[in-house]
Amino acid sequence: MTMKKKCNRSISFYDVNLLNHKNYIGDIILEFFNNDYSVTLFYDEFHVEAFNFFSKYKIEMVKNGIFSRSRIKKKLINSGAQVLIVNAQRLSDSAFVTVARSLGIKTGMIQHGMYIPFMKRERFFLFKKAIKTLRYLAYSFIIARTLGKDFGNVFRSFFGTFVKGAVYKDAVHFHKEVNTDFVLVYGPYWKQYHSDNFGYDEFQMYDIGYHELSKIDMIKGSPIEQDTVCYIAQTLVEDGRLPKEMQIEFLEQLERLDTVQVVIKLHPRSDKSMYEGRGFRLHEDANLPHCPLYIGHYSSLLALAGSISGMVLYEFPGHDIPDYFSSHAIVVKNVKDVSKTISNSLKLPSCITGSNFDDVFSFGYTPQLAFKIIHAAKD
Repeated sequence: MTMKKKCNRSISFYDVNLLNHKNYIGDIILEFFNNDYSVTLFYDEFHVEAFNFFSKYKIEMVKNGIFSRSRIKKKLINSGAQVLIVNAQRLSDSAFVTVARSLGIKTGMIQHGMYIPFMKRERFFLFKKAIKTLRYLAYSFIIARTLGKDFGNVFRSFFGTFVKGAVYKDAVHFHKEVNTDFVLVYGPYWKQYHSDNFGYDEFQMYDIGYHELSKIDMIKGSPIEQDTVCYIAQTLVEDGRLPKEMQIEFLEQLERLDTVQVVIKLHPRSDKSMYEGRGFRLHEDANLPHCPLYIGHYSSLLALAGSISGMVLYEFPGHDIPDYFSSHAIVVKNVKDVSKTISNSLKLPSCITGSNFDDVFSFGYTPQLAFKIIHAAKD
């Protein structure tokens, strides 16, 4: 825990990993700090890079120990939070939101990435991830106790959406009680999505734009790395949504690209062992490298990549690529065609042109805009 800045205004943020606070909404957190807010960051998993970053500003960081309603309640009260912000709508986020709402604290969510509905997890995933399973149980119990509902019904509801892939608002019949008071989304498209899938009302949602699109000019202005292709990694295997063998089979296709250097844009939670020893260059920087061609599946980062250069997307079985990406890319559905399609695409002059995604992802994001909306919405 670090020293707390003395302010009359206070805000708290929760995320599973401390690194997510830095990588995804660090600019928003600092905007509140610079506007004389006392800031507290709650997290489950420690990360030294993020800890060192926020320590420079003497921002308070609080690790969650034992998962219990009383402990979360005590942490929120001690933080003096007038508003709690989460960066997704996972089970742990909902536990914090539910307790915060019971204390009369305003709650908000900032969209993180994009969501694919009806996506089941790999069979037995939770049994392989024992700690994750215990957290599911603990957070379900916290929500049930806070709302005065039966634990079994609450756990089955969340299991239905997070594991079996049911639509959130259909599986979680009490969704209005665990939803945040307001949501900051990437664009008008995502307002409709959050309404259809999570049950939010129009008046609860604000369009702040997609932060990654603000990097387009910077990346385009940097030298292009000739004779490279960039694969944008997702955590499909790490999150139990894809068998590891299928990911490896795809990576073996990338290994066959012997005329170009394959650059892997790693996700912060990527299992590096899948990519090491294959001749790839691992890229851990938060910014996207400037390459002639981008490879991927359906990461939200493709909106940035596709705005810069052409894309080849591989569709894993059962992982449909959204139309707003597939209509701007070459889509491969047979894994054995991946390397050949990429090689042929590099020969096309059109592969270096970007697309426009502003019908789905809005421009105009700034941390100042996010601050203004949250600051006003908390009252």
